[in-house]
Amino acid sequence: GMDGTGADDNRSNLTIDFALLPPKAPPASVAVGDRLWVDGDADGIQDAGEAGLEGATVSVQTVSGQAVTDVAGNVVGPQVTGADGKYLFSKLPAGDYVVTIQQPAGYYLTLGGLDVDDDTNNADSNCVVDKDGLVKTHALTLAEGSEPDTAVDGDGKNGNLTADCGFYRAVSIGDLALVDAPAAGAR
Repeated sequence: GMDGTGADDNRSNLTIDFALLPPKAPPASVAVGDRLWVDGDADGIQDAGEAGLEGATVSVQTVSGQAVTDVAGNVVGPQVTGADGKYLFSKLPAGDYVVTIQQPAGYYLTLGGLDVDDDTNNADSNCVVDKDGLVKTHALTLAEGSEPDTAVDGDGKNGNLTADCGFYRAVSIGDLALVDAPAAGAR
């Protein structure tokens, strides 16, 4: 072949082309999370001083109940809340998800149940109890660049950190119930 200067060169082949491409950008990711709390007055609103719910198991699934994989292909496992009640599932691909909660024994879901896609209030309870008794959020859509901004939930527009759920502790009164059928006043 020609060596580029017009002279024959049997050691070169100038008909082969190649290109250098920039590195592929990592896939965009989204996140969902926030806080489970002990709703001391059972009003469905996080009040100052209400503690986080420790020991709850929180999971994220697809709306059809399937396991979720992050943008790197890793299975996203459940998390157990610490004393602050916080949870966060990050590096998720954009899509539709449901967050489920297994609360510790003796705790019950408080008032609330608004859909986090429609309600960006970061102080209310967003969970419902489904027909099988499972505590979960409504299905929520996570999309890059369209989530609540920093002023609402403390992160950027690629995460929704408003999925909060309040729980209250069952109480009991007394320790003995009597039925005085003959109304004789005796035990």
